[in-house]
Amino acid sequence: MNYMKVGMDASKEKLVCAYRANGVGEIKMVTLANRKEAVKPWIEKLQTQGMVHVCYEASSVGYEIYRWVTGIGAECAVVAPSLIPKKAGNHVKTDSLDARELLSLFEAELLTSVHVPTESEEALRDLVRSRGDMRKTLTQHKHRLNQLMQRHGRIYPGKAHWTQKHMNWIRRETLTEQAAEATKAFYLRWVEQSQGELDRVDAMILEQAPKHQATYALAQRFMGFYGIDVKSGIALASELLDVRRFQKSGELMAFVGLTGREYSSGAVFRRGSITKTGNARVRHLLIQAAWKYTRKPSWSERLRDHWKTQPAALEVIAQKAKDRLYKRYHHLVNRGKVKQKAVVAIARELAGFLWAAGQIEATAV
Repeated sequence: MNYMKVGMDASKEKLVCAYRANGVGEIKMVTLANRKEAVKPWIEKLQTQGMVHVCYEASSVGYEIYRWVTGIGAECAVVAPSLIPKKAGNHVKTDSLDARELLSLFEAELLTSVHVPTESEEALRDLVRSRGDMRKTLTQHKHRLNQLMQRHGRIYPGKAHWTQKHMNWIRRETLTEQAAEATKAFYLRWVEQSQGELDRVDAMILEQAPKHQATYALAQRFMGFYGIDVKSGIALASELLDVRRFQKSGELMAFVGLTGREYSSGAVFRRGSITKTGNARVRHLLIQAAWKYTRKPSWSERLRDHWKTQPAALEVIAQKAKDRLYKRYHHLVNRGKVKQKAVVAIARELAGFLWAAGQIEATAV
């Protein structure tokens, strides 16, 4: 049976496809509407000539095309855009050229596929990501309110901002001009509404996460580490999904962009900052958790109780991480390493420990 490969340049409205009839010969082009009813019959027609294997770049079009194609028995690969080889000096870009280039690279097996989540996994991930959007919106509203008060000479005398005491102080302060007071009321209401929405999202995440058994089981492994609470554990698991797809811990570190750049040739070795490729959300969560290891970790009752519900191997890995990462951070700092860089190094090693925890089988506790 012939094996037909299709390079697809996908956008919101249309799909520009490049393929070879019967898998050989001249490249042919076809443009389809980005609709299931347009893609399905065309793929089915190609299937009469052989096995069809489609590829397209991961983008805002999502994974629906992947599901349409695989749903009718064809194969599909969603490729990582950042890992597509680029020709130096090529400054011409069109949908047709992109589709042709994808097909050529696909045939040469030079493309790297990304892991495609199930609809259930994607739904939980979208919910968790919405929490980040809510937090960003809330922070913006807080900054606007705080800056308004400062511009009108209202400086909060307390230490901790955005506590109940701070909020009550803002409500009591009256600005001289009516328009300014109205602006304060608007900003204050936006802060309160955003906080309410964030609380509702948090409650929904805690309600929905246990229904996604595989993801939640991984989240529980992550929750067994110092510096990772329930929310960050669920966020990490919803982004990483099955960490067993990484053959070794270094692959996970590279996936989240925590490995260093290297420019070496002959006897010259040059190493730079981290690559920052891959999943930025996971990288941020790991770095935030790594800051916890700058101070001597102390086990909380939550962690001790949590270990009782997990395989014994998790406690062993978490204890090893605690001892290793705290000492490693201070070793780097004492050698003159900048604190921020030392924390990134700790985040990289923490990713390795999380990878190890993800390999634990869901066996008896």
